[in-house]
Amino acid sequence: MHYQSKLDYMINFINQRNSICPCNNLHKVLYLQAEVAVREGKTLDAIVLLDESIKEAKNNQFIQYEAMANETLGKIWHSLGRQIYAQKHFRQAVALYEEWGSSFKLDSLSLHFSEYLNVEKKKTVKEIDSNLMKNGNSDGEEETERMSPMDVQLMVKMSEAISVEMSLEQMLDSMMRLIIENAGAQKGMFLLGENEGDLLLVAEGDVDQMNVNSLRAVPLYSLMNYPHQVINYVARTKKMVITGSSNENDSGFVGSNNAKSVLCAPIMKNNQFRGVIYLENNLLNDAFSEKRVKSVNLIAAQMVVHLENAKFSQLLESEKKFKVLATELETVKKGLEEFIDVLCHELRNPLNGIYGSKQLMEDQLHKFRDHFIQCPVKSAENLSVLGHLGELEDMLGAISTSSDHLKDIVDTVLNASMVNRKIQLNHVLFNPKEIVAKVGLMYKAKFKEKSLDFFTKFPEKEVFVMGDPQRLTQILVNIVSNAIKFVEVGGITIEFYHTIEEDDLILHFAVRDTGIGMTDEEISKLFKPFTQANSSIQSRYGGSGLGLKISKEIIEEMGGTVRLESEKGVGTSCFFTVICKTPGTNISETLKRKRERFSLTEPEETPSTKRVQLRTSLQGHILVVEDNRINQKLLQKILEGGGYTSEVAHNGKEAYDLVVSSFKEDKTSPFQAILMDFEMPVMTGIEATQKIRQFEDSNSIPHIPIIGVSANAREAHSELAYSIGMNSYLTKPFQKQDIFTAIQTTKRKES
Repeated sequence: MHYQSKLDYMINFINQRNSICPCNNLHKVLYLQAEVAVREGKTLDAIVLLDESIKEAKNNQFIQYEAMANETLGKIWHSLGRQIYAQKHFRQAVALYEEWGSSFKLDSLSLHFSEYLNVEKKKTVKEIDSNLMKNGNSDGEEETERMSPMDVQLMVKMSEAISVEMSLEQMLDSMMRLIIENAGAQKGMFLLGENEGDLLLVAEGDVDQMNVNSLRAVPLYSLMNYPHQVINYVARTKKMVITGSSNENDSGFVGSNNAKSVLCAPIMKNNQFRGVIYLENNLLNDAFSEKRVKSVNLIAAQMVVHLENAKFSQLLESEKKFKVLATELETVKKGLEEFIDVLCHELRNPLNGIYGSKQLMEDQLHKFRDHFIQCPVKSAENLSVLGHLGELEDMLGAISTSSDHLKDIVDTVLNASMVNRKIQLNHVLFNPKEIVAKVGLMYKAKFKEKSLDFFTKFPEKEVFVMGDPQRLTQILVNIVSNAIKFVEVGGITIEFYHTIEEDDLILHFAVRDTGIGMTDEEISKLFKPFTQANSSIQSRYGGSGLGLKISKEIIEEMGGTVRLESEKGVGTSCFFTVICKTPGTNISETLKRKRERFSLTEPEETPSTKRVQLRTSLQGHILVVEDNRINQKLLQKILEGGGYTSEVAHNGKEAYDLVVSSFKEDKTSPFQAILMDFEMPVMTGIEATQKIRQFEDSNSIPHIPIIGVSANAREAHSELAYSIGMNSYLTKPFQKQDIFTAIQTTKRKES
């Protein structure tokens, strides 16, 4: 009667689940109803129900239930003496069990129903049970040839736990409770084996309260007051331990944990150790028997399978989320880069106006000062004007300082966006001595302003190398700009020498300053992004903490190293190396002769003499392509001051039309060069350059040098400029000398 009430309860329970998900549960309902019909003697009803259960299991691909229903139906026909029908279902059951991989069921059917399967009896029931205990039943098939009511109930409960939609923790909770209830235990633990050999406590508790933690399982070795001895023994030997008062040899295990009965068994799957199941009973001696071990192993093996499947699913889900996140981050990154491009472009355009106006005002002030100084009459009015000119120069100096600071901020924003970007290196021929001289010239005004000295130490013999002069310049600029902030007295010295190792030419640089110096702790904080030596540096000296970080990355990308030596109150020395390649002898000599021929060394004449020489040496007609009227006027004024005439086109289309119409019959153009802005309405500078080059090539006309002018400092833009046929590229804001140098350089290249 008790079994009948349990069976009725399970039918009702699964019926409720069946109303939610029939495809997972209807075949179970039909099978259980058939069991009830058999007990009530309604054989025909049982046959119909089993036949329907087979169809439902087959349709939804539940092989084990289809096999089980066929086996039960075969037994019914066998009891009715209908051998033909019995043979059909037994053979179908064997085929399905074979597909499912249940060797125990195959042996059981072969033993008891061999007349239907054309096989000889090979094993006894006792032999099957013995083999089952010996092998640990790794496939999880724990059914005997005739299921007891308790086994049927356990099987239904386990199937319910597996098939019902629930979380992994809920399923493990249900299965652990089944193990404890079925084995007659009070407490239980499920431990999962890891590849490293550790055991993780996944679930523990009793029927009333179970603690399951599949994702953050705790290693057994980190827990106190747990039965480590017996669990570790089973994990090491892969042997089952059952203890109680009747087993004196195992009393040590029991006594160590104050439990009267213990069952501790290895969980084996495919002949591999997967974990340990531990059960105990503190009330009864010999509470556990080998008869119940089979069902315990069955459920424990299923728990391992589901844990492994869950881990794999979590891995796939994590990978999917990672891909989605990576895509989103890439989108954000591109959006940020576009924003920085626009920001830098919008800031550099007005900066270019400030720079240009400042330089033109400096020229005008110099003219006025020269005029009044050379005036023979030193009247009070003249002296007053000279005083006002001095005030104007001071205000102009303030504008210059502010614009330089704003340019540094723009460069910092651009550098910040490039911190994690792969550095691209060029390999061209250059003279390191000229790079150092260029850096010194860039900071000449700053040295003069702070009354500092600037020294250089070079080898007597010039050396030419193959490498990236732009990156080397960036390294030195970052180091010198960082050093000059902290020097109030003394100065800065740059020195270098080189060594040769096979085809590599190693440049050794040292930048020494007489600044405030640093402690070892402060040095350790440098070369990290957005980090400075101490908290007072930012407020007193400014800076973003990015320059040295970027310099270190460039140096390492060029195969070199960098280190700092410093003494508080004495100064700091920065030592770094970069690896270049040795050029051929012929290349070095040719470049040296060219540089001597086209030397741009600064003469020592007066400013007035310089301007006269500039006008006489740099003359020509320049086409200015610019949509911003302020920049148009500034460029024309700068060119006029250098002895050039100019003509303006407001967009790329006007520039193209002017170039096409300007060519004479002898295929010459009045334009010595074109200053081409990038971003313009109607037609961009990129499109205009491409059309001009197409026109020149199709008509066999020599190329007019085109100098790209843009507020975008990204390398990609400079690369684009050269790829479409531009001869040079200037980034706003620029100095007027940059324009003259670019025009003269492109002229030489074309010649």
